[in-house]
Amino acid sequence: MITGLITASYSNNQKVEDPDKLINHAPVLKSAELKKHSDGSPYLNIRADKAHEDTQLLNNISNGWVKADVWLRVNNGEWKSCHSDSFVEEFNIGAEAYFGLKVSYDEAVYEIKFRYSFNNDNYPAAGKSGVIYSPFSNIISHGMAAYSNASNWAKTELDKAAEYDLIPQSLKGTDMTKPITGEEFAELAVKLWALYCLSQPPVNLYISSCSILFLKL
Repeated sequence: MITGLITASYSNNQKVEDPDKLINHAPVLKSAELKKHSDGSPYLNIRADKAHEDTQLLNNISNGWVKADVWLRVNNGEWKSCHSDSFVEEFNIGAEAYFGLKVSYDEAVYEIKFRYSFNNDNYPAAGKSGVIYSPFSNIISHGMAAYSNASNWAKTELDKAAEYDLIPQSLKGTDMTKPITGEEFAELAVKLWALYCLSQPPVNLYISSCSILFLKL
């Protein structure tokens, strides 16, 4: 089932909004599953959280012109744009071009993220032009190695951290011999705090365009 947003036309006396401010909220990706159609061809089922109310407002005042731009990376290759279509919370993307035809996709290695886009031409009241974008969502990965390289003395502890889901998305598949950034350290610290202080599985995390760490409890 595809769910979307109801759009509505705004009258001429409606307040003129600023699209740049309305779209400036990182979306939240809930799941990205690689599945098969009855004919065996693969597709990605994408589910996103409800958009920020500002983004919903932009979609409404433009009569549905906010788009979801999905980016895919397969086998640690380059990020590629694989979908740009209507602003909905669940949709499917044909994936044969990226994964080919296989009996099983259980071993597939990929990462997914998305953002919203908007062409200012679809809201002329603001007097702006060009395409604008929201910050990217969190990244969902499948089959990614916990890390690409690590010192021998650290591997046992890193493997244990991966087992407890303590390695954040920003560090998965990376070279653990390299220095950690402040942002990565903050994300790791919050995951650890959630696990030991809240006595529950680590919470999902995402980074805003201002690189502020948020908790999605």
